[in-house]
Amino acid sequence: MQISREIAQHRAFELNIIRTLAIMFMVSGVLKFSGHPMLSEAFVRWGYPVWFSYCVGVIELSAGLMLLSPRTLFYGGVLLSLQMFGAFFTHIVHGEAVIAVLPLGLMLLMAQIVHHNSTPIVAKMDRLLKWYELDGKRPQ
Repeated sequence: MQISREIAQHRAFELNIIRTLAIMFMVSGVLKFSGHPMLSEAFVRWGYPVWFSYCVGVIELSAGLMLLSPRTLFYGGVLLSLQMFGAFFTHIVHGEAVIAVLPLGLMLLMAQIVHHNSTPIVAKMDRLLKWYELDGKRPQ
């Protein structure tokens, strides 16, 4: 009885972290669309075109929404992990190591969430590979 209660508390804590991250990324995505000069200038300073800020905003907003659904949580986490790697790399290349710590931490957190929620995806891939091995035929 105690173990199941602890598992439920752990799951509730995890869901609260995921919801907080989802909101954070959705707000960040919306800010990218605001056209704030500070964001536009930063993207230009890093050597990206201004429109790239909007692409990043779309990824953040859509992946943040994906984190809210158990069916799409894995895919949103993968997108955000990749995006945070890009942000980390950008900051490192431009000598902003102190700022790079945040995307690195978020990337590692998203990777952990992806790993923890990968079981259904792995099962689907296993079924797909078995189907492929049978050349699309049903087992007899």
